[in-house]
Amino acid sequence: MVGQKTKDSDLIKRYFIGNTGLSAVNLTVVLDIMHQLAERQPLGYICLADAGVCYAAGRDEALNSLLNRSFLTLTSSSAIAKIGKKKGFRSCGPVYGAQLLHNLLLTSAMHGHTHFFYGKHSAELRQLKDYVKNSYMGIRIAGTAVRGSLPVTEEADALAESLNASQPAFFWCGLPSPQQEELLATLQPKLTGTTCIGAGNAFKVLAEAGLTLPDPGKRTLPGESRFLALKLKSRSVRQPLPVLLWLLKMRLQALLSGNKAKSGKRSRKSGSKRA
Repeated sequence: MVGQKTKDSDLIKRYFIGNTGLSAVNLTVVLDIMHQLAERQPLGYICLADAGVCYAAGRDEALNSLLNRSFLTLTSSSAIAKIGKKKGFRSCGPVYGAQLLHNLLLTSAMHGHTHFFYGKHSAELRQLKDYVKNSYMGIRIAGTAVRGSLPVTEEADALAESLNASQPAFFWCGLPSPQQEELLATLQPKLTGTTCIGAGNAFKVLAEAGLTLPDPGKRTLPGESRFLALKLKSRSVRQPLPVLLWLLKMRLQALLSGNKAKSGKRSRKSGSKRA
């Protein structure tokens, strides 16, 4: 429409799995976007949806709306990312929460970016904080908080006051879905300089990494090997049978629609040659 402003989120294309719009990006693209976000006013919250969340969104309109209203909705499902490629979005790729967090932590000290971790379990947050401080040189953690018993609106008000005072670049939320998406959508408009991100299983992966991976202080595991180890742990999540069957259905639909599109192109080409 002429004269209508284009939102920044509209510049990032989405492909749809059912009614859920997923951002057509990969890890490299997302990291570039995140570095830009840290240097400007936040543009919106970022969701991380695995296959189970996408499946649930197809049956929960409220959750689906939260995912579609985000600045970015990423997927950690390689199967869903492949569907995006089948739909013609070549830049699609899975983005695992632990990989995303790991990469941003590696460069945060250099750029002066700070992080805030918000989760459900105090023990997991303590392990995460210890692992991050011991593994990433010069990293600054603005704070951590455990989900309380307050309603989401009141919790968001209290968090916003704290975050606007400390101004971390990124707020990582490690709650189960759909509580995570609800908090992100409620909290983000209240913040002046912080981008809210759904952590997926990143907290669990990194907290456990502090217990199972070699001590980074002994330099026994280089950065690339640590990255691959975290990636392997991230991909170990198994989905229940209904989600796997739904994924198979989505892939078959994408394959059939792709074959129909190719068949249509061939028919048009042969028709133009006869003409």
